[in-house]
This record gives sequence, C-alpha cells and structure tokens, in this order.
Amino acid sequence: MALSKSSGTLRDLQLALQLKIEELRQRDSLIDELELELDTKDDLIRQLQVELDRHRNASQQAASSGEAPAHFSFFPDDSCSSFLSSENLVSPDVLMLSVCDKLKDEVFLYVLRKFSSFFR
Repeated sequence: MALSKSSGTLRDLQLALQLKIEELRQRDSLIDELELELDTKDDLIRQLQVELDRHRNASQQAASSGEAPAHFSFFPDDSCSSFLSSENLVSPDVLMLSVCDKLKDEVFLYVLRKFSSFFR
C-alpha cells in the first residue's frame, strides 16, 4: 500500500513537472516573439530617424539657399492639429498613415515623444 501511494505521488510530481516545462516553453516562445517585435520596432525607428534627418537636411539646405522649404513647421489647419490630440492616438502606424505628407516631420517627433515609453 505504501508503494502504491508513493508511486502515485511520484506520478503526480512528474505530471506537475511536465506541465511546468510546457509552461516555460510557452513563455520562452512568447519572449522570442516579443524580442522579434521589439527588433522590428527598433528597425522602424532607425529608418524613420534616417528619413527625418534627410528631410531636415533638405529643409535646411533649401532655407539657406532661399528656396521654399519642402515641409512646413506648422499645422496648416485645425483639423490636422485636432486629429493629433491624445484621444485619437491609437497607434503610431495609424497616425503616420493618416496624416498628410506636409506634417510628416512634426508628426514623427510628436509620435516619438508620445510613444517613446513603448520602445524602451
């Protein structure tokens, strides 16, 4: 009888161990997925920073040569500035796709400030 009870306890422990191992595998898989997502976001941030630098340089060169800047440093109408209110910021991707080209630099900086905590 003691052997039977001991075997049952051993089987229970083995089952519990198998469940914990599976739980750890799932957690590791989730961590890998999140790390990949983070790497993707880091790459996107780097690309956007390069693009922003390129636009800034073009604007500075245009300003120093007397040409009209390619991008404006103000919001042309109330609809764009009201769109940028914090209530409408669902995600940076939605925002970047929804805003006119003239505001890309300002929007990018705004999004970086608003969502910088997500990328750390």
